Amino acid sequence: MSRAHIGRFFVCTQLLCAAALFAGASCNGSEPAPPPAQTVGPKPDGKPATPADAPNPTAAAAGRDDTTVHRLPPHPDEGSTGNATQQDATGGRPLKHTDTLKDTDIARPATKKNQTSVVAQLLAAVRDPKIGDEGAHNKLREAKKLGATVRERAKAANARGESLFATPPRAAGFFEWARATDKRFPDATFNLAKLAANSGDINQVKTLLTEVADRGGKRLLRTIEFDPTFALVANDSEVQELK
Repeated sequence: MSRAHIGRFFVCTQLLCAAALFAGASCNGSEPAPPPAQTVGPKPDGKPATPADAPNPTAAAAGRDDTTVHRLPPHPDEGSTGNATQQDATGGRPLKHTDTLKDTDIARPATKKNQTSVVAQLLAAVRDPKIGDEGAHNKLREAKKLGATVRERAKAANARGESLFATPPRAAGFFEWARATDKRFPDATFNLAKLAANSGDINQVKTLLTEVADRGGKRLLRTIEFDPTFALVANDSEVQELK
């Protein structure tokens, strides 16, 4: 037999064997073996590689689940009001299990800055002549409760009296109030001296100007010679000594 015949015989034999193997696998219904599990490349520390999808043995030993958990965002209507109120009550920080909230924590009193703003508004209203006298006194009382100082309230009452100079009885009432409220405030007493000068009561003017000096109102007394209101007493020796 020639070499050509031997070669053809060998090729045919190989083809027949391959066909027989394929037919046997189809008849038995077996499936090709799955590919081997993908492994991680060699580690720098020399430890054997582990399959990429194998569980973490360290996490399993510690009782920890490394599975990624995807949490849905909270519903907009779910506890929004209560959580916001509680965070406000704790100063904006997250609540702890040791936190206890009281009813007074939910609505805290106004801060010092807010109180100062409210006091300023009340005192500004006192100076407004469009507000009635009783309303002005009420606002002075409210300002006192919110921490307005004696000098602040005296200045507001004195300013209101100055806006009411056209009605001396009303003006005098607020000058007297400021004078009695702040024993060291000279301006209200000085304005009472003006009202006394307008009425021609020289003795009362001298008495009130003496009180102005005692309250440290030298600055006010130096204006007497330029103020026509005090023309009757400007050159009086007793008044001159007060300056």
